[in-house]
Amino acid sequence: MKCDSVFSISYNDFEKIATESLKLLENKNLGSIKISEHQKMIRVYNTILTHQKNDKKLNSKKIKSLERIMSDREYIKKMLKVFPKWVPNRGMGIYFNALNIELGGAPCSWSRYFIK
Repeated sequence: MKCDSVFSISYNDFEKIATESLKLLENKNLGSIKISEHQKMIRVYNTILTHQKNDKKLNSKKIKSLERIMSDREYIKKMLKVFPKWVPNRGMGIYFNALNIELGGAPCSWSRYFIK
């Protein structure tokens, strides 16, 4: 995927993905979550990190819970066990080869959502 690819969604769709992601993290182990679900989850997380201060909608209870879980060191450790092939990305984040997505740091546009 090119770094300038864009995933544009509505706020309602963003909130729906955030809610689904939170449920997955609370009810499944990381190894049983589909790659497409990991990608959506990580895009939501990266969007929260890059836009939260500018968008009060991104401060809902569910979104904050998702952010807290995904920011936790245990989540990162578990992800590295499930997806051991990775490289550092810009801004001290992680690029997961198997997922073709960046987690944290300064992610390219294809690793986050643009809310319309």
